[in-house]
Amino acid sequence: MEYRPVCGERGGRFETFGNACQARGRGFRIVSSGECRRQPGPLPPQGRPDRPDRPDWNQPGRPDRPDRPGRPEQSGFCTREYRPVCGQRGSRTQTFPNACEAANAGFSVVASGECRR
Repeated sequence: MEYRPVCGERGGRFETFGNACQARGRGFRIVSSGECRRQPGPLPPQGRPDRPDRPDWNQPGRPDRPDRPGRPEQSGFCTREYRPVCGQRGSRTQTFPNACEAANAGFSVVASGECRR
């Protein structure tokens, strides 16, 4: 484990992690190196005034989607531990040596161990 703190953001929530790999593994987007300094206020509304915005994901009838982070950056560093996981992206499944490697490739971990065919 390398201690190189980063500030991550997911769904408007900011959290400090020991390193980028841990942040991405939990589905957070890296927003800065070092610890999170302060909690910024809510993001300003986006969209065009001449066109209605998309509905908020958290409105009734819409699923809460904290498990759907944006694709992680490809420059993440992971440990070399071998703890295989089965990752899935769309309909594709693939075995990775650990959860961090799966996250760096843009896959969600769906099972511990190798993927079963």
